Amino acid sequence: MLQSSLNEWQHTAMNVAVTGRTNGGKSSLINVFIGRDQYHGGAAVGITETTKEIRSYTHPHNDQLVFTDLPGVGSLTFKRETYLKVIKVDKYDFFLLVTSDTFHEDDAWLATELNKRNKPFFFVRTHIDENVRNDKRDTGERHNENQVVAKIRAYMEGQLRQVGAEYDPASPPDVRVFLIANNQVSKYDYPRLFKQFIENFPVVKREALLLTMRTQTKAMVDMKVECLRQSIWKAAAISAAVATIPIPGTSFVADAAILLHEMRFYYEQLGLDDESLQHLATGVEVSRLKAVVRRAYNINVMTATVQDHSDLLCMFGITMALFKAESALEAGIAVAIPVIGQALAASMSYGTTYWMLRKILDQMHVVAKEVMDVALELRDA
Repeated sequence: MLQSSLNEWQHTAMNVAVTGRTNGGKSSLINVFIGRDQYHGGAAVGITETTKEIRSYTHPHNDQLVFTDLPGVGSLTFKRETYLKVIKVDKYDFFLLVTSDTFHEDDAWLATELNKRNKPFFFVRTHIDENVRNDKRDTGERHNENQVVAKIRAYMEGQLRQVGAEYDPASPPDVRVFLIANNQVSKYDYPRLFKQFIENFPVVKREALLLTMRTQTKAMVDMKVECLRQSIWKAAAISAAVATIPIPGTSFVADAAILLHEMRFYYEQLGLDDESLQHLATGVEVSRLKAVVRRAYNINVMTATVQDHSDLLCMFGITMALFKAESALEAGIAVAIPVIGQALAASMSYGTTYWMLRKILDQMHVVAKEVMDVALELRDA
């Protein structure tokens, strides 16, 4: 039951709708969220109209997370009168309303309808990098990137008010419209978009979304660590259950397997594995990011085995002698004192496993944030 609870997030259906007019940058946005490109299962990106029908794209690490590319409101096939019925609006958990220039009355109408149905949504304005480049070309030395972005933000929010888009009054102004450059995940509003997207996702599905998405910002690292920390008790409880078996060596073997499994899970979730580093290294040398991880760990956690247990523990400042002594004491107590001894052994195993996993997670947290800092520094260089 506990093991099933740990893996429950992998079986939670999550559906996100991305809608907007042609050439607005929807496909690129979807590909960033699912970590794919148009040549490897992602959405097709092009200068011609690519969204004439409803198309869905699943996340490569969890087929329960689906992003659906919807044509915007107002086309011949997707008229306002039948739009909500045609797209089956109620099946989606979240909506991203996307444009590369300005929002229209149809967008405001859709926002109003989503509000009526309590469907969370964000407005996303793409291609900000193109606006910045154009301004730099036109103004030369007088160019100020921050002023350009602030001007676009003020215009978009004012224009949305003008066409009558309804907002949740409790939402701070800076989350109403997110300004992004399609493939620059560390710039402009992308970091806040990821964070607010996760935080505004339906509560019962938030953990599944967070653990499915790739770690792309420092804020996501912090959010994942907090989520993982809240689940440590489940792995520790499995360790405690095994400790009640009065057979010498059983608890030691089980705890070694539990620790290795959780290490790998944390390592991958925080973006320290090779595949995640390669994805994060867009535009920078992946070797620089891998060097940060190698300085912290002399063993690849993803390929380590139970036989590497001693070396793995040492990397996190945990001595093998302490681990063996504690396991032996558990087994001795469970055998020597019927019933009560088993309860004591379970309690000891729970506390030790919880402490070790907390220590491992905290250390990986530090390394993951360092990786993000280096990636950001290299992009800005």
